Amino acid sequence: MGHAWRNRHGPVPHSTRARRRASEGRAGPMTDRVFIRATLRGKRFKDGELPLSVLADLASLQGMVIDVAKWRFGEANPDRRRSPRGFDHIYLKLTGLGSGRSVAKIEIGTTRSALFGVPNQECFEMAAGDISDIIGLAEQNDGRLRIQIPKKYLAHFNRIGRSLQDGETLEVKAADRDPVRLTAQSRERLVLLSATTEMM
Repeated sequence: MGHAWRNRHGPVPHSTRARRRASEGRAGPMTDRVFIRATLRGKRFKDGELPLSVLADLASLQGMVIDVAKWRFGEANPDRRRSPRGFDHIYLKLTGLGSGRSVAKIEIGTTRSALFGVPNQECFEMAAGDISDIIGLAEQNDGRLRIQIPKKYLAHFNRIGRSLQDGETLEVKAADRDPVRLTAQSRERLVLLSATTEMM
């Protein structure tokens, strides 16, 4: 349609291009939705301050989200030996801090043109849910961690939550999940489980 339209009517209108991309199954950009909301609770955060060391913890979420999203894609597409190139264009971005307390609003972004949206967006949403589920299981501390994703990805908790001190929590709220809380103790359980898996 593109060449024919240009020949008869000039450039293809933006709305026409957008409808065509939607019909081809490309997801739209996540620009108006908080992907993950992270709330920090404890004495260090009571005045809404966010230490830089905690920002490093939040930044580590990106690597785990991308790794788990790639695994999700592989599970859904067993004939594909590699994940699509679009995964290399994904990043998480801090879009705001809640006033009066340390609430970090995190969205998902892409280095590609916004017209193309976030590729395989559903894989990233599922990955955020998986990470939330893992934190929730560790929080329960019932001695049984039934992890759905490969346990090797738990190694990311060597960095996620590393700066948490006793009495502090990192509350994570994924888009379609109830809030869950990561503490220094529950993080240690995940790190130990990851180390046990690596030795097997």
